[in-house]
Amino acid sequence: MGLSATLYMLLTEIYTPKVPEIKAPPILNERFEVERNDIYFFEVNLTEGEDVNGYFTVKERVCINFYLLDEENFPKMLADENFTALKSAIHATHYNFTFTPKKSGKYYFVFDNKRLVEDEVCEKKIITFKLYRTKK
Repeated sequence: MGLSATLYMLLTEIYTPKVPEIKAPPILNERFEVERNDIYFFEVNLTEGEDVNGYFTVKERVCINFYLLDEENFPKMLADENFTALKSAIHATHYNFTFTPKKSGKYYFVFDNKRLVEDEVCEKKIITFKLYRTKK
């Protein structure tokens, strides 16, 4: 098999990630679409010291960037300014995470379907996202 055929197979394979078993009621259990060159986000109130676990899967490969942002950094991201993410996954098809906020407030779980590399095709993506409170 030639190099181009091997690369094509690697870039187009469908990966089925292992979904974590979490024994807690979900805060969010969503399946949604993120249009090309757009973002989709969830605003969630979290309490200082509580543990949250989450994961997402994307039906197809590349383009989805995930950011967990606080109230200070979310408007910066929307304004295309430099921002600091508390958690991030760039060009991910799946991601599992745990987060414990250091202060109570609003947190933003952002799914960004914008290009980071020139000439990359970013089509509409279907995402499944689950978020759980595992300890208060």
